[in-house]
Amino acid sequence: NRSISAPALVKMGQELLNPPNVKGWEGGAAWINSVTLMERMNFLNDIMLRSPVKVQGRDHLLLQRLKNRNLKAPDEVVAYLSRGIIQDALSEAQRLQLEAYFTDALKQVSASGESVDYKLRRLAYMIMTLPAYQLA
Repeated sequence: NRSISAPALVKMGQELLNPPNVKGWEGGAAWINSVTLMERMNFLNDIMLRSPVKVQGRDHLLLQRLKNRNLKAPDEVVAYLSRGIIQDALSEAQRLQLEAYFTDALKQVSASGESVDYKLRRLAYMIMTLPAYQLA
């Protein structure tokens, strides 16, 4: 029944409660194509970058977690997020690029007016756009 499905899931090729057959959805890359991949990126963009910075006066959940764990250095933040999002499936080059991005992002926070929260959500978004996340 299409009326009970989340529209975003339908666009991503995994309509809730309506698998392609009784076996269900194939794993791995079987359901990923150029259309569904773009829909996944758009969905991630909506939930990670367009969501409100504060919910009921509190920091975004990611920022709360980092504060609770006292993680501040870019390498600590990248390690924490990559463990939670893609089970540490970063190459050395990817890790260095993400650390460099977050280092620069933190320097730009006061100049650009963007918050640490936004930069952190952007970092998480970048990790979620990696191939390792698509196959997780």
